[in-house]
Amino acid sequence: MRHTGKQLTAEGRKQVRNTLRGKEQFEELLCSISARFINLAPDQIDNEICEAMHEVLDFFQIDRLGLLVNFPDRGTWMIKHYVH
Repeated sequence: MRHTGKQLTAEGRKQVRNTLRGKEQFEELLCSISARFINLAPDQIDNEICEAMHEVLDFFQIDRLGLLVNFPDRGTWMIKHYVH
């Protein structure tokens, strides 16, 4: 964070702490998800992707999430995974 010469209010410090805590929790989630893909059998990858997507969906408190595959040579894309 850059020093601007102004002191943060108690509310400002609380917001900074919450933001940093949220970033840390998201990084922990990504590390956990990534670790599960190590040595995963190929036939389990699609299922694990969906499980991970559900965790991301819950983390951000959203109701749907999609994973797209881009085909730049064809100028198109397709939905590879979708959870809700």
